[in-house]
Amino acid sequence: MAHRTTFSLDSDTIAALRRLAELWGTSQAGVVRRAVRAAADQSQVRLTPQQALARFRAGAVPMDADQLQLLNAEARAARIEADERRS
Repeated sequence: MAHRTTFSLDSDTIAALRRLAELWGTSQAGVVRRAVRAAADQSQVRLTPQQALARFRAGAVPMDADQLQLLNAEARAARIEADERRS
């Protein structure tokens, strides 16, 4: 059973929501459902760093080379930005 819900989201979140919907080939509601489900699952499972790495290597985190490259670039940029804020 579906429930209609209204959210107020900032511009960055809306942009990310739209980008994910296109990337995943689903609706914006589908992105929200998937993200909430993943967050709920993760809140119940605490993995050690070794377990998380093992899951990634086993393919439990489906990601092609372009997605991985983008993720690495975003993580690197976030680390640089955080370092700059600290100095």
